[in-house]
Formats: sequence, structure tokens, C-alpha cells
Amino acid sequence: MSVKDGLNNYKDLDLRNANNDQKLTKVYRDWAEKYDYDNDHVLGTVSQPKSVALLSTRLKDKSVKIIDIGCGTGLVGKNLKAEGFRYFDGIDISEDMLSIAKSRGYTNLFLGSLNKQLPVLTDSYDCAMCIGVFTHGHVSSDRFN
Repeated sequence: MSVKDGLNNYKDLDLRNANNDQKLTKVYRDWAEKYDYDNDHVLGTVSQPKSVALLSTRLKDKSVKIIDIGCGTGLVGKNLKAEGFRYFDGIDISEDMLSIAKSRGYTNLFLGSLNKQLPVLTDSYDCAMCIGVFTHGHVSSDRFN
């Protein structure tokens, strides 16, 4: 699957429909192996390193507990580790993405969807990151309530 194929799968997602989880799981299962390459070399995404760099200017305590919601292949985790953060967990809808994220320094990884109750306890983290998740067809707008 090319990045074009991956992005084309989004056209079938309806932002108003909170029932996109099965479609998203397939999109990211099919895209997992090429995702990092496409993210860096085709899309030119810089949001993960820039978001972590910004966080580092605000959080000097590297032992804070961070949750990376929609962690995908762990690009945020890779940058958190490089910045010296020691405790960060991740949640993603795709098992295939999580299997790649395992090597990126996460303490725990969870399978879950933002369209449902997250598999973590309320108030268990000092910081939440959610980079590149609030986009077309990924999270129903009623989840902001």
C-alpha cells in the first residue's frame, strides 16, 4: 500500500459516524509497515518531534507520566525517549501499529479507540499527548463532550 492508497482510504470515513473503528483498523493495519517512511518522506510530517520539543520546554521533570493517545507506530514515543522522558504509555486502535511501537520506549501499550472509553484510569497521567488523531473520520465530534 502506498501513502496515496492509505490516504485514499480516509475518503470513506464519515466524521459524524462514530462507527469508523473497523475501517480505521483496516487502514492502519494495511499501512503500518510503510507508515513511518510515508510520514517522514512523503507527507513531510514534523508534528511529532515539534510537539515533543514544545513539551520539553514546559515539562522539566522527565519522570512525569505521559499517555500518548493514538500512538500509532510510536513516533511520539521515539521523540519522548530521545528527550529523556522515562515513563510514557501509548494507546492505539491498530495492533499492527502497536507492534512497531513496542521498540520505541513505551512502558505500556494498550489497544483502544477514542470513540470508546479508554483502557486507562482517569487521572493516572500527568500529561496527555494526542498528535495527528483529530482528523477526518478518526474521532466522532461527540467525544469532545
